[in-house]
Amino acid sequence: MKHILDRPIWSALQTDHAEFAVRLGRAWRYPEAIGPFAAALDLTKESMDDLAQMPSADEMIAMFELDDIPIPAGMTSLGYFSLHQLVLSKRLPLIHDPEIELLTEADASEMMELAELTKPGPFSLQSQRLGPFWGVKAQGKLVAMAGQRMRQPGFVELSGVCTHPEFRGRGFASLLSRYVSGKIVSIGRIPYVHVHGTNKAALAFFGGIGFELRTKLNLRRLTPSQ
Repeated sequence: MKHILDRPIWSALQTDHAEFAVRLGRAWRYPEAIGPFAAALDLTKESMDDLAQMPSADEMIAMFELDDIPIPAGMTSLGYFSLHQLVLSKRLPLIHDPEIELLTEADASEMMELAELTKPGPFSLQSQRLGPFWGVKAQGKLVAMAGQRMRQPGFVELSGVCTHPEFRGRGFASLLSRYVSGKIVSIGRIPYVHVHGTNKAALAFFGGIGFELRTKLNLRRLTPSQ
């Protein structure tokens, strides 16, 4: 691994998120209740065989890797995608805005509802265990959110950026992305984000905030063969 973000899942579980690591031989993953992300010591057959034993029968796991990701014996690929990894290229100041509030466990069900509606990426009721989320509410209802997910020394992932369809076009996604990025910068770390390579709108959106392409990763989704 030449850069700590070349294998973001593995490096997070080895460092700042080691407390969440579920381990089986040469394979490590986040708990199923938190998210589907998994990695192995390397991409050899031995390591991938260990990884294949980790998911439950109907579960999907996801791997992000710089190198080509093989399909382990006993597993089926649900898709293979190009994932753009962007890092913030400029310093964003801390934003103070009364519309933004820190979300708590009491907001978890609304956060899940919003994520299921907008599909910002894997999200669960326990996603907040990985890092804080902030949101904007209208008449007491959550309409936009963004937060932090994977963490490594020097870096924190911006994730879960989404806005209810009825409230798009009001700048909430930009406001929250800049807010969370400013929070990350304020603790001396660099924000980064993962975007599907085909999502031109998201790539342009984050580019407008100040994120630049660092590298392209491979994303493979896997499930046990039936």
